[in-house]
Amino acid sequence: VFWGSFVYVSDYKITKADLSGKGTVTVTGAKKKTAKSIQIPDSISISGTKFKVTAIDKAAFKGYKKLKNIKIKATGLKKIGKQAFKGIYTKAKFTVPKKQLSKYKKMLKKAQGVTKSMKIK
Repeated sequence: VFWGSFVYVSDYKITKADLSGKGTVTVTGAKKKTAKSIQIPDSISISGTKFKVTAIDKAAFKGYKKLKNIKIKATGLKKIGKQAFKGIYTKAKFTVPKKQLSKYKKMLKKAQGVTKSMKIK
């Protein structure tokens, strides 16, 4: 699968501030609403402090009509908010960590907006 150039998700909100490296963040979207591909990392660094990505906010990518490829590298997602991917490209492809495939499939379907024509692998 050719991913081309990814837009790394760049909008976050800190959900647990901890300077020891045990802090967490929620993904709230990407800078470009016209992004075709995004990558959600396992963790991010803010001013040298590492934060684990644990959630995707409700409606985070709602209406990103050109969004076709979503690569989720985060292994510790606990929540995907309602309608997080509503209104994206109808045949979008999600790539998730193999160990989380079953869990993330359930979370994505429960979040609404992910349709049967979209692939999760």
